[in-house]
Amino acid sequence: MRPNVHTLLLLIGLILFPVVQVSATTLPFHLGIRAGYGNGEVSGSHIGTDTEASPASAFGITSSYWISPTLALHTELLFSLRGGIQGRSVDVYNRDTGFFAYHIDTRTEWRLQYIELPVLLKFGKADMIQVSGSGRSFTPFFEYGLSFGAKVHQESTEEVNKRYPTWTPVPNEEYEPYKPGFGSVEVSFAVGAGGDLQLGPGFATMQLRFRAGMGSFGGNSQQAQTRDILFLTGYCWQMKW
Repeated sequence: MRPNVHTLLLLIGLILFPVVQVSATTLPFHLGIRAGYGNGEVSGSHIGTDTEASPASAFGITSSYWISPTLALHTELLFSLRGGIQGRSVDVYNRDTGFFAYHIDTRTEWRLQYIELPVLLKFGKADMIQVSGSGRSFTPFFEYGLSFGAKVHQESTEEVNKRYPTWTPVPNEEYEPYKPGFGSVEVSFAVGAGGDLQLGPGFATMQLRFRAGMGSFGGNSQQAQTRDILFLTGYCWQMKW
């Protein structure tokens, strides 16, 4: 699916709608680091459904600007590794005679690198760090929003296995597996949940996040996109303005 401008503006409006319902107060600002690992896939009308998962990962910096004691505008700047595996099985026929020539199995693995900017709403707790002697503070949180990815690298490897019939084959037709491209910019929907735990001068954070590409922009993408599930961990510091 390739989202148009109106759809994208509507999604941004739905994400930011809770923000305009609260007034900014003097609240902490959270700044930290985050890294994650999981599985990713590729999808799209030209990729098909015979896909397999491949490793996915991300790491970078994170910040939360709290606009109420329980609501923050959460952003990250990540370097993410995405990809997926696609298998195809095709019977190839001679173009002139129409007779069967051979069977071919292909396995293509994509590896992509993105600079990613998630912009999410976070429902949690602003004052994670409690005063000395009050004990550890733990709170669950929930996030959802959009993630904007700028592709910086793409490569693929392919395994091809041809199986010929037992009789002498007719002149072979050359089969060229279709390799869909990925747009230079990918817009994704992201949703996740986890928890923050006070630890030392700051707090540790962990979460499970699902991200799914809604469409690609730039170049001839042929509607190819990525999706992944990551387990993210990190450490943040609570700062006052």
